[in-house]
Amino acid sequence: DEIDEGNILDIYSGSGGIALQIVKHKLSIDKIIGIDSSQENINTAIENCELNSCNKNIIEFVCSQAEEFIQKLWKSKFLTNLSTVIVDPPRPGLSKKVKSILLELAVNKIIYISCNPNTLYEDLKIINKFYKIKKLIPIDMFPHTAHIEIVCVLEHR
Repeated sequence: DEIDEGNILDIYSGSGGIALQIVKHKLSIDKIIGIDSSQENINTAIENCELNSCNKNIIEFVCSQAEEFIQKLWKSKFLTNLSTVIVDPPRPGLSKKVKSILLELAVNKIIYISCNPNTLYEDLKIINKFYKIKKLIPIDMFPHTAHIEIVCVLEHR
């Protein structure tokens, strides 16, 4: 429901679970590219895509560091029609370079999925200069532990 029409970039896509759900349920997207630095994760994402009969014209997975891949895309048609960026970073949060790139892209929405409230807070101190929080949803995926997932939907100011 929070995904806009156009292109989507899924940074730290892992095995492609989020991208696959978007392709399955959101008919109005043009293309989604999932980026992950682990070739094993990308291989699994491609396999998951095949198992779910995904339209390969709409979904693509790339093994790369996010910063490097986005630099290559910088003046591409994909980025000019980019509406939403999804980030699901590891516990240390977003690198300074990824935060900088997110702000430069100036997309309509950022969906930040965090497994560490502390790094989410630190990252939002920078991102909030140009984005406002629309929704903040805590998800207790690990009951009886201190771990929590947070989905934060941000809209460009």
